[in-house]
Amino acid sequence: MTASSITVIKFSHNYYKLKAFDLSKPFILLEVLNVYDHPRDIPLPFVEYDSTYQRIGKIHVLKDGHYPLPLKPLMVLLLEQDYKLLTTIRSYTPQKFTYYTKLVGQQVMCKITDV
Repeated sequence: MTASSITVIKFSHNYYKLKAFDLSKPFILLEVLNVYDHPRDIPLPFVEYDSTYQRIGKIHVLKDGHYPLPLKPLMVLLLEQDYKLLTTIRSYTPQKFTYYTKLVGQQVMCKITDV
């Protein structure tokens, strides 16, 4: 796979969890999990880890302590870079699930789109 054809997974904010990673290097998509029918089913510590974001050097915490998740089914992408794991909670649709499942085992890039 060439660098120009590598899939990019976009993040809408500079999430705090991304600080531990080098976003100029690829990740491997290890797994796609469709595990949550509704955000209330996700343990709060996981939501806080996955959705707390940073902007201009400050950690932004919204009214309930994390970026609000959509009120619909969710899936989790499990990514790896240099033996470190990264998760991202994403909206689930059968089409998105199929799309990401086909990428399992492949290199992907992660990009912050709101900086």
